[in-house]
Amino acid sequence: MPTIEVVYDPTAGTVQVTPQSLEIKAEPREPVVWTLQGLPEGAVAVLHWLSPLGGDPPLGPFNSLLYASSYIEGRGDAERAEARVYAYDVLVEKAAQGDAIARSARCTLATAAAEASTQPSAVVTYRDGRLEEVEPLVITASTGDVVTWFFEGFPEDLYPVIRFPAGPPFGPFASLTLSATAVTEGAGVRYTMTGAVASESKGLLHYIVEVRNADRQILAERHDPGIDNMGPPTPGGN
Repeated sequence: MPTIEVVYDPTAGTVQVTPQSLEIKAEPREPVVWTLQGLPEGAVAVLHWLSPLGGDPPLGPFNSLLYASSYIEGRGDAERAEARVYAYDVLVEKAAQGDAIARSARCTLATAAAEASTQPSAVVTYRDGRLEEVEPLVITASTGDVVTWFFEGFPEDLYPVIRFPAGPPFGPFASLTLSATAVTEGAGVRYTMTGAVASESKGLLHYIVEVRNADRQILAERHDPGIDNMGPPTPGGN
């Protein structure tokens, strides 16, 4: 996990940030943690991204920032595949008044361009009340591969479900993780679901994709997608 050290010197009234410049991968993105040292009682550290009017998001490259007394943690990412540099200052403020008592030198956080993923994936598109497309319809994967589904076109009050009607409840996976981020260019939610293939049993396994509402009612479904498990990879290829 990338870590940045922030030290406040009350005698000099300065804020030292180490490293002052850091490059992080755009995909996958680990959380970034700023550790805080020397803050006086009643003071907090705040990241000030420069500048929303100049094109930088107010949270930099993150979807959320967790502020605590001894650290700040940036979670998620706003632009997964774009390589760019985000400029910020670290401010030490009086918590009650919000007045800055010290400011660091200009710092930068750079996101490297994402490398093309070789892991299997599928795009599921929901449009006009139906699951319009699952592409590819059959995912080819090997034991140990991490499969990702990208769900497009979902409004905020609906969510996707993947079920395996035959065999283990999670199919060839030990578990499945569903994540959601707000769509910045319009209304709705962009969902992703990931799972690592744990089974070594070869063969085609069909799964069901469902669209459900808050009452868990099924509004749309597809029964034809599948995963073709090739089993453990062999040296030099699958």
